[in-house]
Amino acid sequence: VSTQSTGSSGINAEYGGANLTLHLHGINVHKVEGDKPELYYMLNDTSEEDKTLRYRIYHETLEKVLKQQQEERESKDINIDCLFCPDKLTGNRFTISEHLYNEHSFTLGHPDNLVVFRCTQLSL
Repeated sequence: VSTQSTGSSGINAEYGGANLTLHLHGINVHKVEGDKPELYYMLNDTSEEDKTLRYRIYHETLEKVLKQQQEERESKDINIDCLFCPDKLTGNRFTISEHLYNEHSFTLGHPDNLVVFRCTQLSL
């Protein structure tokens, strides 16, 4: 967040009037040599609130991804178009990976190690 357009008080106003400078580090950035530096704020990773928030977001995302991975491992009704040919691929991740490897020499790795095979279904 830059203070050039908002100023320090503008930053606080943007976020409900909280005094964010207590939780943010200020960094002076020179975009062009000789110009006046701009003050940017970054999250303070030493803040307990920041650590707690990052930890919670990380674990919520991890839970969603692992749930999606497990559902895809057990799913046998994947229907997608091949990336390289006009074939319609059906089955599970193993049969689709096998087609990609055998027909197109393209490998995604071991099917059990794939995470979020159908990425359009994951909503983080």
